[in-house]
Amino acid sequence: MATSHETLSTKERIIEGASELFALKGYDGTSVRDIATHCDCNVSAVNYHFKNKENLYWEIYARAYEWFEAGGKQLAEQSQSTEDLARRLFEFLLSDRQHVKNTFKLLISDAIGKPGEDRFLVYFEGDKAGPPNGEVLGQFLMKDTGVSDPRLVIWAARAILAPMFHWAIMLGTDKFNRFCKGAPFAEEDHIREDLQMTTRAIVHYLKSQKN
Repeated sequence: MATSHETLSTKERIIEGASELFALKGYDGTSVRDIATHCDCNVSAVNYHFKNKENLYWEIYARAYEWFEAGGKQLAEQSQSTEDLARRLFEFLLSDRQHVKNTFKLLISDAIGKPGEDRFLVYFEGDKAGPPNGEVLGQFLMKDTGVSDPRLVIWAARAILAPMFHWAIMLGTDKFNRFCKGAPFAEEDHIREDLQMTTRAIVHYLKSQKN
């Protein structure tokens, strides 16, 4: 999602800049004035587009969720199997590691509760409450394994996506790349193989549970 600063509208500049600041300084440590200064705009521009800092935070969260969801739906159209889709999803996450890392920092913040505006509550209800792309991955799992038990399918989708997110985040951190450089487990190709084996094992397990 990295974009040339000059080509962005004021609203998009605020979203991108606030995402960076929230990840760097935390929600409480970032003021609306900090965001305005960082984005080279007025405080009034932030309030005009988002009303307040809390709405801006949730706008960033929603954009990040939809970014991965939209990417997953496109990749699903190109994929032949669960394993193929999982591989493509991981490469998609790696395509913007900084964005993935910043989003994770937002997610683990305890500084803010559920959103106040109804349009953001959808991310805590129904399918949106699960991992992004859990639904599309679940559809592939059901097709490949013949299993339709929702509990098993949701478990399998989460079990595939969790290590994928973990490694995408770790590979985007300077400390991991500095201190773990050269270690076999930290090589990207090794990680890809691990994720592939995980996906295969989960698919195999689901097939064994088919009634």
